[in-house]
Amino acid sequence: MSGAQNLAGHHDVDLANLAVAGDRRAFGELVRRHAAGVRNLLRRMGAPPSEADDVAQDAFMTAFESVSEFRGEGAFAGWVKKSLFASTSVVCVGRSV
Repeated sequence: MSGAQNLAGHHDVDLANLAVAGDRRAFGELVRRHAAGVRNLLRRMGAPPSEADDVAQDAFMTAFESVSEFRGEGAFAGWVKKSLFASTSVVCVGRSV
């Protein structure tokens, strides 16, 4: 069984804990699971696809840097989306500045 298959069976909280311990593959699995949902949310908000991709990437980079703050009290996807809305980058999504 490959490492990716092993990670695919883990719960998001377990993957976040592994990421906190330095396992980048675990965080990669979280991104694989949830990136499309974040991008789709941004597109529903009016972001062009390329901008949604960029903002989603920024959100996951921020999440990687602060993954130790995820307590598992809710869904990981919700935590990332909350972080996304807390960032100033969302204010300009779909708007020309």
